[in-house]
Amino acid sequence: MNAILRVRSQNFDKDTGIVCTGWQLVRLAESVQEHFGDIDWYAADVSPYLQNGFSKTMSLERIGSTASLIEKTVEVSQFERGVFVAFLSTTTPDNAREEAATDDDVDVDLGNAVIEIRAFDCSFYEVVAPNDFPFQEVFKWLFEKGGISVQTQ
Repeated sequence: MNAILRVRSQNFDKDTGIVCTGWQLVRLAESVQEHFGDIDWYAADVSPYLQNGFSKTMSLERIGSTASLIEKTVEVSQFERGVFVAFLSTTTPDNAREEAATDDDVDVDLGNAVIEIRAFDCSFYEVVAPNDFPFQEVFKWLFEKGGISVQTQ
């Protein structure tokens, strides 16, 4: 079973009225990196608004470290969709599905992934993780601002 955290524009440090931006993804990814250490990121089904540079296939493709993810996404004005999956860099992605789609069921088998971040139709980010994931520690800044909660399935 997985838990989900839906993050909207008003939940971020600066509420621009726009969600699924590159800098917002960077903020989420940096929080994962700070808590867990070195992370390898994979992505699938990525569609940035009016930009290229991402494979739109459903196959998970390795992006690399958090620094690589930041470099590739920070300037994206907005993601229409996308799945970003984090694995500890000390592990090999085992039991992870080979393909991922933004609208996959939230109870999908994450294998040994730490977390999955999905950009939904320029509306919100959905953070999917096992029920025992320490959401309030990893994303402390979100919970301190308030107006957000984890939903368990």
